[in-house]
Amino acid sequence: MAKGRGRGRGRGSGGRGQTGPDAEKAKIPGPVAGEAEPAKDEPSGLEAWERRLWAKGSTVVAGTDEAGRGPLAGPVVAAAFAVLAHEDQEVLDLLSRVNDSKQLSERQRDELFRELTDAKFEGRTVWAIEESSAADIDDTNILQASLSAMARAVRRLKVRPQHVLVDGCNRPPDLLAPGEKWTRSSKKDIEAARNQCKL
Repeated sequence: MAKGRGRGRGRGSGGRGQTGPDAEKAKIPGPVAGEAEPAKDEPSGLEAWERRLWAKGSTVVAGTDEAGRGPLAGPVVAAAFAVLAHEDQEVLDLLSRVNDSKQLSERQRDELFRELTDAKFEGRTVWAIEESSAADIDDTNILQASLSAMARAVRRLKVRPQHVLVDGCNRPPDLLAPGEKWTRSSKKDIEAARNQCKL
């Protein structure tokens, strides 16, 4: 299943990161009926999903996101990141400082990037960065180029994730299992599915 936490910059289809073999399709989680929302003092959003999946036995849960989609012109960059040492306090403390990059100054972003990619975290985290060029965007569109870069970043992770979290309503089609949708269903689609179930 895919939904995430990603950051960084890269180059061409070569990308950067701790490269490994191409990953097979990872599962992309979605809301589970009847599952309670986390309490206020508990993690929420994607962090809550990550911790639920860890608790259910998934050892590698990756997050992915893009940067540079707004201007449309390209390039657009995507990163994938996963925590391997779930109880490593140094890793968790660092991640607690990383949220929406738009809320950080350029200097803070650069500093956090250096820390997140530091060699001392080898074996404790994995990361990869990919880029879709302006030509890639012209050949498809900005959305598909973004999703393609996300999928490539996930595949470049040194350790294959069992699940991928994507920050947004569109999920990279290349990471979906058969039958999964790449975009969030509309209210009309959801209502039609409910009516189908009643038949």
